[in-house]
Amino acid sequence: MKVMCSTMLECAHKLMNHMDALVDSERHLEDKEMSARFTTDILRSCVFGLQADAIANPGSDFRKMGIRHLPVFIQKLFDVFKSRQTHVFFLKLVRDTVKLQEGNNIVRNDFLQLLMEIRNKANAEKLIISTNSTASENTLNA
Repeated sequence: MKVMCSTMLECAHKLMNHMDALVDSERHLEDKEMSARFTTDILRSCVFGLQADAIANPGSDFRKMGIRHLPVFIQKLFDVFKSRQTHVFFLKLVRDTVKLQEGNNIVRNDFLQLLMEIRNKANAEKLIISTNSTASENTLNA
């Protein structure tokens, strides 16, 4: 959580700026909706490592999926992936984000970055074990 604090603060600043603009224009402010959009931005940024836009763009695909599945997600954390459409959406989202971040050497302080680091460390350890095994076999066969 500590490494994601700066990401959460970015979302909070976006929320404050958006709310200031609403107040300045004397437009109606729906606090429940704004809180939900802020939560969406936090999840999108911290979990998936994507730039968040639900505060300014409530019609984003991520927000639509969240509205449709968040109550289920809260009640049963992994039930959200029972829907094939939702499973495919989030799987593609994660794969595309990993590809983008790795392809462009983007490092973010988010949950996805932590998972990528764990995966890379595990792959490196497998390579070392494989190399050591091969070297041992070569020594025995010599």
